[in-house]
Amino acid sequence: AGSFGGRVAVIDSQNVGMTIGGAVAQGAQLAANGGSLVAVSGLVEKVVRRSTTWLSVDKMDSLRRGGRVGAAFALFGGVLSSKPILRIRGGNLTLAAKTRTVTKALDKLRLLAREELTGDALVTVHYSGDIEIAENLAQEFRKETTFPERILVVKIEPVLAWHAGDNAIAVSVCPLEYSEFTLPG
Repeated sequence: AGSFGGRVAVIDSQNVGMTIGGAVAQGAQLAANGGSLVAVSGLVEKVVRRSTTWLSVDKMDSLRRGGRVGAAFALFGGVLSSKPILRIRGGNLTLAAKTRTVTKALDKLRLLAREELTGDALVTVHYSGDIEIAENLAQEFRKETTFPERILVVKIEPVLAWHAGDNAIAVSVCPLEYSEFTLPG
C-alpha cells in the first residue's frame, strides 16, 4: 500500500465468504459514485466489523487438521456426535452453540442469523455439500425477511471447504451500510 502514494488502504476483513464480498461490493459502489478513499475504507471497515458468519460442520476433523480448533475439542465433539455451530466475527472463531443432529444445527443456524438481522442486510447461505439443504435454508430466510432478493446461496470456496469439511453449512450476515447499494447484475 505504501508504494501507491496513499491511494490504497489495507483493511483486515476479519471474516470469510460473502461478508467480505458484501463489504467490497458496497465499497466499490460508493467509490463508483465518487466516494473518497477515506469514505470507502471507512465504510468497508464498518461493514466487516458488524458482519457475522455462523458455521455448522459435519465433523471436527477438518477444523482440527487446519489448526482452527484443538485436538481435545475435536475429539470431544466427535465422541458426543456433536454438531457445533461456530461464530466468526471480528477475526475470532468461537463456539456459539452445540446441537446433536443436522436438523437441529440448521434450525439453530437460522435462529442465530435471524437474531442478527436488525436491518437491511445481505444474507448468504454457504455450502460444501448438498446444495438442496442450502437452498431450503435460503428459502426459509426469504420467507422471513423483507428483502428476499438479497438472500444468496454460494458454494464454499475450495480453500475454505478444506477447513470446514464436507457437508458444512454457513450463514453470513453482512449489514448494508451504504444506502444506495444494489446487487450487481
